[in-house]
Formats: sequence, C-alpha cells, structure tokens
Amino acid sequence: MVQMAPPALRTHEELSNRSEDRIAETAVLAWSEVDPARISESWEPIVPVLAAAVTSEQNRVADSAVRASREVSVDTGQYELPEAFHDPRSLSGYGSQGVPLDDALYSPVIGVKSQIKSGAPLADAMLYGATAISSLSSTIVADTGREAMQMDMITRKQTGYVRVVEAGACSRCIILAGKFFRWNAGFLRHPSCQCKHMPAKSKEWAEDEGWFADPYKAFEGMSADEQHRIFGEYSSQAIRDGADMFQVVNATSPRAGMYAGGRMTREGTTRFGNFRQTSQYRNRLTPYGIYGDGSRSREQVIQALTDNGYILPGGQNPVGSIRGAGAIAKGASKATRESWATSIRAPTNMATMTAAEQRVYRADRDWQMVRAGLNPYQAGAPERWRALVEGRAAPVGGSLPRPLVDADRARAEAAYRKYVLGLDGGDPALPTTR
Repeated sequence: MVQMAPPALRTHEELSNRSEDRIAETAVLAWSEVDPARISESWEPIVPVLAAAVTSEQNRVADSAVRASREVSVDTGQYELPEAFHDPRSLSGYGSQGVPLDDALYSPVIGVKSQIKSGAPLADAMLYGATAISSLSSTIVADTGREAMQMDMITRKQTGYVRVVEAGACSRCIILAGKFFRWNAGFLRHPSCQCKHMPAKSKEWAEDEGWFADPYKAFEGMSADEQHRIFGEYSSQAIRDGADMFQVVNATSPRAGMYAGGRMTREGTTRFGNFRQTSQYRNRLTPYGIYGDGSRSREQVIQALTDNGYILPGGQNPVGSIRGAGAIAKGASKATRESWATSIRAPTNMATMTAAEQRVYRADRDWQMVRAGLNPYQAGAPERWRALVEGRAAPVGGSLPRPLVDADRARAEAAYRKYVLGLDGGDPALPTTR
C-alpha cells in the first residue's frame, strides 16, 4: 500500500508478528485464570510466569532486530563497522518505559479496578483486562525489537531511521510513512502498531533511494470505503476537498481533546498551536463539526475548512505545509559528532540522549528544580537551572519567573514517579516538558 520493506526487514517483521501474536494469546490465557472476586490476589502469582514468557519473546525479537539492522545496512549499501557491541537481550525484562516487567504487567489490574469503580459491569471490566494485557504484552515485545534496532543503529553511527508503513496502516501511521527521524527520536506508536524502523544514514539518502512516501498518493489509491474506514467519513471528505491530511488526522486523533460530541477539538488551539497563531478564532471545529449537520453549501464548507486551519496556504504538501526549524541546532550537532568520535556522551546534553533517556533526564531535572523552589515549567527555566548548578550567572532576559504552585509540584512529582522511579503513580497523559 505505502511502502515495501527490504527482505531482511520483512523477515524480522514476520518473526516479530509471530512473537507478538504468541504472547498476546499467552497473556489472554493467563488472564483467564484471574478470580473476579480476588483480582489482585489471584493475578499476582500469575505475573512472574507471564513475565518469563514475555522475556523469552523479547529475547527472540531483540536478536532478530539486530540481525535485520545489519543485513538491511548491507542490502542498502549503508554498512558501517560497529563502534561497539551491545547485548540486545539487556532490554528484556522491562516494559516499554523501562519499568520492571512485573510492574508493567500488573497495570491492567489498576485499569480493571478503575472500570469497576466507575460502575462498569464486572464482566465488561474483566473483558477490558483481557484486552489490555493482550495489547500491553504484544506492544512490549514489539517495542523491544524497535529499541534493539535503534541501539544497533547508534553503534554504527547511523544518523537516523525511516519509518516503514505497510498495508493495513491506520491514518496516524500513514502520515508518518517514509519520514526520517534522528537516531535518538522515540518511535511514536499506538498499541499493536506494526510499523518498523529502517536504518538510514541521512534524510537525503532516504529521499534519493525512494523511501519518501507521499501520503496523498496512498490516499488517492484507496477506494472510498477504504478511505472512510481508515480516516473516517468526514475526515476523508475534508481531505478530498483539499484539507491538509496532517491537520485533519491530528485534530481527530484520540489525544486531540475533542469535545461537544466530537464537533470541536482542542488540537492546535494552545498558545503555540498553528491554528491559534494563524486564526482569528479560538474555538476549532472538527471535520465532523463542519460536515455533520449538512447545513453548509460547498462554498461554506471550503470557507469553514480554511477558517478552522485545515486548508492551508501551502496546499496539500506531502511533507507537510507547516515546516519547523528543519535543522539541528549547531550545538546539538557538534555534541552528537563529539559523542561519536569519543564514544562518550555528555551526561547533561540532551542532543546525545535517546528519547527515553531524555524523559528520565527531564523528569529528574524538573523534580530537583521543584525541590529547590523553582518552577521548571516556563521559558528559559532549564537554562537558568543549568547555570545555577554549574555556578554561573543566570542568563539575562527572558520571561519573569512564575511562582511555583502546587499544580507544578504535582506535575513534577508524577513525572519523577513515572520516568525515574518506574512507579505506576505517574500520570500516563503528562504534558510534554522541555
């Protein structure tokens, strides 16, 4: 549909899929042993057995990922001698956020109890638990393969990877097909996502080799029924009417913050959102809000799509009509080159950290700032903190310090518990920090 992976990557994908399916079945079977009257007590002795099965599949997929990374680099003419050798099995025994596997596999119990507390029938809550543990187990195994391949790319000085998206992909994955990511960028995925990394030495190489994928061509190659199934009826109509696919998908994703029965979205309406910065309006309709009641003429629909930030001046650009900085900051680029040359990564330079390491570093830094009575959630706060730690004068200028309030303290505490301590008291929907 969108891309065809190299043979070595496809072989790895098939092995990974079999492992994911196998562990999902094992997880559901394990959950069937839970006593609904004693959920926690009956699940606790089962967890270590399931964790051992997950670890076994993690080992299998991690080994396959490293082998695939090496073979793909040969097949695509990118092979580089590794600067070091890592043990991919060191990733096993942990969940997707680096949480010990036993703790990660206990989390569905919390969800089930929350369902029951909210008034859900016991049978429905238990079914939720089976679905949750199945999805969680298979996602952990898939993530282990992605992380192992990412580790191998680092040892070979690969600058990044291309996201490989194949048939059956959802709308969120289609808009990322063929996109180049730096080596330390986390792999954005939803539960049971089947997308893969492909090592790439540069963005230019990926484009020259034809790995760039045009999501609009993929969309045009679908039948109307397929478009509706993947994107939704109103979103697919908006794209056919000239809306930017990236804006449509982002505005209607599960994290978009839709409200008013799905007619409104909070996506892009925050201070730095494109819609907020470029529109005279503050409330934003979704495609459903524009098309749903059928009251608008075609001219009014096009105007509404424009007013709500879906039809953009740049048109339907396959790489996105809204461009970011487009380049790595010079300091970050220099730090990355130095870390490759010396095999030593600067412990406080986020440019040389993986995405997971960045989350841990931010959470620890923000918690230390809160303990010192400083607010980490304002422009320039990290720079001022670094200067304080290093005994330098604080940078001049910037916004005035904002008082630290309890909401800030609680936010930092939740992130510290989640990313540094690995405790399940962290909020999975924490806002992104700098």
